[in-house]
Amino acid sequence: MSVDEINCKPTSTDLKVLAGSQAGCHTAVAGTGFQVLDNSVHRRPSMSSDTTRRESTSVFVSSDVSSTFTGPLQFNAFYSRGLFDLRGKTGCVGVLESGSAAIEEERGRRTLRYDLNFRLVSPHGWKDDCAAAHHVTGSARLDH
Repeated sequence: MSVDEINCKPTSTDLKVLAGSQAGCHTAVAGTGFQVLDNSVHRRPSMSSDTTRRESTSVFVSSDVSSTFTGPLQFNAFYSRGLFDLRGKTGCVGVLESGSAAIEEERGRRTLRYDLNFRLVSPHGWKDDCAAAHHVTGSARLDH
């Protein structure tokens, strides 16, 4: 998989383009490599408003990796958060600033481990909402 450059422009200065990045940055197109997508949904009961929040992290490994490869990877990653039904109208988009991703093997199981640092950008230019940097660590088992 490779990043869909048409839909994902989190470094744009156009706020409408940034708003579209909340969904577009987690969409992949055909190519070599693979994508790991980690979605979290947080619901809080409410009769008067949408309180369902979504947080997504996508890691795109752009090179064609053999089934036996272990070690550091070339990758790109994106992060977003906001109200589920109001993507592009709430929340933040994460621009990868630094991090690492590697495939490790232990007891015959392959795992992608990542440690990522994002600079957050508001789709509306609200600097206070997205002022703090965001750190994400995670892993995904690659074997079935």
